[in-house]
Amino acid sequence: MSKDICPICGLADIEETQSAQQDASVITCKRCGKYMIDGLTLGNFRSMHAHGAPSVGFTADDVGLLPYLSAYTRQTYESGGKAQLDSKNWRGYARQHSNTPEEQKLHKLLFLIKERTPIPGHSFPFDCDLTYPLVDVASTMECCQLVKYLKMALN
Repeated sequence: MSKDICPICGLADIEETQSAQQDASVITCKRCGKYMIDGLTLGNFRSMHAHGAPSVGFTADDVGLLPYLSAYTRQTYESGGKAQLDSKNWRGYARQHSNTPEEQKLHKLLFLIKERTPIPGHSFPFDCDLTYPLVDVASTMECCQLVKYLKMALN
């Protein structure tokens, strides 16, 4: 996997810098936000993307957790925190976001719309592909379905 692809979500055109902390990289991704990841975990993620799961350090279930890890890193970044991932903690962070009830996902979506709308009632660009981690969903399609549901509920 190329270094210019996010090791979590696979989105192209990221920034990667070596951390002052030994053997860690800082990744900045439009979908996942900015996070730090240790070298071993970074290597495992890249191997998983290149070879598929199960791979070194991964199980088939781990692949399903990656969208929720994006949720953790992006929400931590948006709230001003600093996500630091390693092989011992990333699964726990992802699981926290994988169990979000639908009602809470809708509340997160409404809050996001409220926060990003410059003037109440006006439209704004909303890109589900880059935004879905902020509402604890696993894909662009799931985010679009939530938006459609919300539109129907409000009409």
